Amino acid sequence: MSDSGDRNESGGQADVPPNPPAGQQNPHWGAPQPHPYSGPPNYFAAPPNQYAQPNPYGGQFAQPYGYPAGQHPQQFHTPAPRRSSKKPIIIAALAILSVFAVGITAVVVFASDIGRSTPERQARSSLATAQVGLLHTPAVRYVGTVTGTALGSPTLNVDLIVSNVGDATGTVSVGNAQLDYLGVGGKSFLEGDENGWRALGVTADVVGSYTGRPIMIGPDLFGVDLATTLAPARLALALDPDAVRDKQVGIGTSMYIGGHESTPVTSGGLTTYLRGLHEDGTTTETGQIIARIISDESFGASQSDLPSFTLDTEYLASATTLYSELPGRIDKLNKAVDSRVSVDGTLNGRFLENPCMGVCTIEFTIRNTVKSTSDIRVTTLSYDHTITVESTVAITTSPNCAGSGTMAPNGSATIRCTATYDPYQIPAGTTVPINAYAQVSVRALNPEQVSALKTQIQGNQSSTPTAGATIDDDWNAYTASGGTLTKEAWTTERTALNDRTTG
Repeated sequence: MSDSGDRNESGGQADVPPNPPAGQQNPHWGAPQPHPYSGPPNYFAAPPNQYAQPNPYGGQFAQPYGYPAGQHPQQFHTPAPRRSSKKPIIIAALAILSVFAVGITAVVVFASDIGRSTPERQARSSLATAQVGLLHTPAVRYVGTVTGTALGSPTLNVDLIVSNVGDATGTVSVGNAQLDYLGVGGKSFLEGDENGWRALGVTADVVGSYTGRPIMIGPDLFGVDLATTLAPARLALALDPDAVRDKQVGIGTSMYIGGHESTPVTSGGLTTYLRGLHEDGTTTETGQIIARIISDESFGASQSDLPSFTLDTEYLASATTLYSELPGRIDKLNKAVDSRVSVDGTLNGRFLENPCMGVCTIEFTIRNTVKSTSDIRVTTLSYDHTITVESTVAITTSPNCAGSGTMAPNGSATIRCTATYDPYQIPAGTTVPINAYAQVSVRALNPEQVSALKTQIQGNQSSTPTAGATIDDDWNAYTASGGTLTKEAWTTERTALNDRTTG
């Protein structure tokens, strides 16, 4: 058996041919090699392996497992024909070239996979495109439900038209009880009958003062200020909270909304249904339109200060109709009551003359408590009061039994009222009770504030961004809608949104 066979098959240390006697050369490679233990020369043996490496374990593992000692598996195979001495080198070289070519192909394919757009990446790009579109929409109509509010109502039904910067009109209802809604200049007002206010949980002692007049409400009533929360200039930036965490969006099953196929894209606790997007990430429209937004606060939407809601959207090409009716609605705010401030004190009054003989002076001490809502920044509260006097005898109240005044926040004030009756109507020795009550409400706005609101909405109407809006236009709309981000933080989010539109 040749030396090359031993090296290739046994893995043992290769035998080195002995040096020839002086003047005699070693046989050339490929010729039969004498070996003291190999028997007759084997002319069919394979040529020696030039690339074989010495076995560091010597002959310890030279004998293959399962063969008798002194025998080799090569003895049990048909001898291979003798090969040319140059072929192995050529074959090896070709093998190396083949491996190198396969390696190049693998690198090219791998690089191609990195740039390939997945359905999730395409969906995020479509969502970003829709966000930019919403950002520049003049007004949106929202119809649906809001739940999980501080009000405690299981379901608040809303039908609102909200301008880009958060001016709004519409209705809110609980069950069959409905109230008119007005949002302007970052302030929200409701107006309704007694049933509507009772449905919202307003207590019986204040329902009377709320009925039939606009009532300013704070975020504590619904958990958020609906108009500014749903302002497109603000809401658009909040629809992909997972983008900051570099977490891919989810794609759900398509459904028809408003007669259009729409596919849900979920990020954090928000699911946005996009019209024109398919489940595989492809689109059939140039710019995606948002058909529905679902906010599930339990899944993290609260990170964007959003309550739980399900709202269908309708994009409006103009906010002209909305702004044409706002001035008349604002004029009525001269009588608006601020529900964020509660008033108490000796509202049952006391008589300065006891008994009073024909003329009675009743005095009331009232005080107010400002609820700790962040939007209240006032130095003086204006209030209106009405005093009623009841008795079994005819009593006439003086004009000072109805009036207005001012007091400091969390402060107090004193009001007086004069009532007159005919004492001869009361038999001698008879006592007739006289009761007096005061109804006090804190005025939401003074005349100067009402005028300022009308001026503000005129500016809002003329500054609504369009598709050609600049970055400064978008920033101005965001601040007008009551956005709280710094310009640096907002610019970072706005730039990232633009980047996501390109995938």
